[in-house]
Amino acid sequence: MQENSKKELQVSTQSAYTSRGVRSMKIALVKSNPLPYEHESAVKQFARHGVFVVSISHEQPEDVYIAWLKKERPDFAFCFFQKGEWDRFFSACKKTGTPLAGWLIRDPYELDYTKRMVHHFDLAFSPDKNTAAVYRKLGHQHLFDLPHCLVPERYFPDKTSKQIYQSDLCITGDADHKKAGYINYLHRQTDWTLRVVGRGWSNAIREFKPSPRLLAINYWVPPQIARLFYSNTKIVLTIPDELKASDNATGFPAASPSPDFFAAAGCKAFQLVEKRKGIAGMFHSPKTIVQMNSKEECLAFAGHYLENEKARVLMAEAARNEIMRNHTITHRISMIVSCLMEYTTAIHQEEI
Repeated sequence: MQENSKKELQVSTQSAYTSRGVRSMKIALVKSNPLPYEHESAVKQFARHGVFVVSISHEQPEDVYIAWLKKERPDFAFCFFQKGEWDRFFSACKKTGTPLAGWLIRDPYELDYTKRMVHHFDLAFSPDKNTAAVYRKLGHQHLFDLPHCLVPERYFPDKTSKQIYQSDLCITGDADHKKAGYINYLHRQTDWTLRVVGRGWSNAIREFKPSPRLLAINYWVPPQIARLFYSNTKIVLTIPDELKASDNATGFPAASPSPDFFAAAGCKAFQLVEKRKGIAGMFHSPKTIVQMNSKEECLAFAGHYLENEKARVLMAEAARNEIMRNHTITHRISMIVSCLMEYTTAIHQEEI
């Protein structure tokens, strides 16, 4: 193996589980910058669950992958899967007999691509219920529902007095036709202060009547900045990205909440959320999250809750508490580990 390739390898420390006599699992984790989930956070969470992690950077030559997998002999290879160059890694797993698992974090936005790749995974986890059903119909035998979640170290309440982060209503994420339509409607119908944060917003609002009430932050912002917008606006408007025909030709709809939903809730933000079937079922009370179906409903709900600060605060706190109890990265990694353990135990029993 070349010297520079060796430097790509990283090994974590083993957790205390092994010292208590519990069998430790070893996984090979691919570093692929899987926003919204950081590699380091995933390693930490796997270690908390007794998993020994070895890591390698994405897009290595196939022979590097093969040599590494033969050396490490993991129980499983795991990746946060999204569109990219994976053929060499898949081939290396197959040639070394390494079982492969992945969290398909871009479902259903990259459905056309992922449908062609899902058969490479011995176990797969989808954040979207509708999309998971598609893979099952394609014959995948080990496909699990695993919604997106909150990473508490990234998204938490972060108050500031800086005016740029203060607004009546804020929306984060790259501009698209649907989001721009909501902002245009609210801008024309109200005197509210609005913040739009993400790539493409300058073009999306260039035909709007200029107003100091509307401020566009026309670039991607990292989590430490996004949480300031979430934490200091009165209402976060959570509208997931539009589907693109190039990656989801049939317009197959999403059913489960987006990563932005969990990020805003983690910052204790009151949200108006585009309606999805999978949201209400995540909370004990359906009134914890306000869902809407149209610009007109958005206007009515926002107008009501802007006049009722106490309700906003209580509902935002209830949503965050529920997510912290049941829907953090710790909970999701726990389920992944349980599924991997069950699978490897069954394989070992068959070998005996």
